[in-house]
Amino acid sequence: MTKQDFRELALLVLDSEDGISEFAYDKLFDLMKENGDDDIIAQVDSTNGKFYIGEDFAEQEIKKLKAPIVPEVSLNPIDVSEVSLNPLDI
Repeated sequence: MTKQDFRELALLVLDSEDGISEFAYDKLFDLMKENGDDDIIAQVDSTNGKFYIGEDFAEQEIKKLKAPIVPEVSLNPIDVSEVSLNPLDI
C-alpha cells in the first residue's frame, strides 16, 4: 500500500459518522505518525470515546488525492535567436 493509499484509507475510516473506537484510533494513530499524516491527526476530535474528523476536511483532502497531477510548465521565453527554420540546417 502506498503512502497515498494509506492516507486515503485513514481519511475514509475517520470520516465515519459513528467514529472509531479508542483502540482502533490508537492503532491508526501509530500508522499515521509513521506515514507523516500529522495534518490528519491534528483534525481528530472525540466524543464519548469515539474518534473522528470533520467531513469537510476529509472530503477536501480526498479531492486533493484524486486530483490529476499536472506537469509544471515553464513560462520562461525560449531564446530562438540562433534557431534556424531552414530544414536543410539539421
